[in-house]
Amino acid sequence: MLKKQVKLEDGSTFPVLTFASWEGLAGVRHCFTTRAGGVSEGFLASLNFRRDSYDAPENILENYRRAALFFDTTPDRIVCAQQTHTANVRVVTAADAGKGTVRERDYTDVDGIMTDVPGLVLFTSHADCCPLYFYDPVRRVIALSHSGWKGTAARIGAVTGRR
Repeated sequence: MLKKQVKLEDGSTFPVLTFASWEGLAGVRHCFTTRAGGVSEGFLASLNFRRDSYDAPENILENYRRAALFFDTTPDRIVCAQQTHTANVRVVTAADAGKGTVRERDYTDVDGIMTDVPGLVLFTSHADCCPLYFYDPVRRVIALSHSGWKGTAARIGAVTGRR
């Protein structure tokens, strides 16, 4: 695991973590965030992404904007899963850009997302659940899945890998 810093406009930074083994993959960027580096306050401090929390919507949007900087993009290019501890995987397209960040999602019960659209950023959240990262260099497909105990029992990793 490598620790990197995302530089913000004011000169401050926030940390992200990456897989050393994925550093050389052409056209693929990935990261994990921590709770550090955001603008949320109180018990949600600091890098909160939950839109259904008690956090101010402008704080959540700013936190997404900061995360998007790592990918040299904006929140309207991020697509978020709608995690409910299932083994459901959704193929997302350019039409899904911004869903879960700047637009409402029109899907539910999706713990895995995948795409072959360059520049689309996939986003899943994890507390004590396992993040699963996938990359198919032949088909040029990336995927992320949230694997809690129910998703693990339902084999979300295998379901994502077969899509």
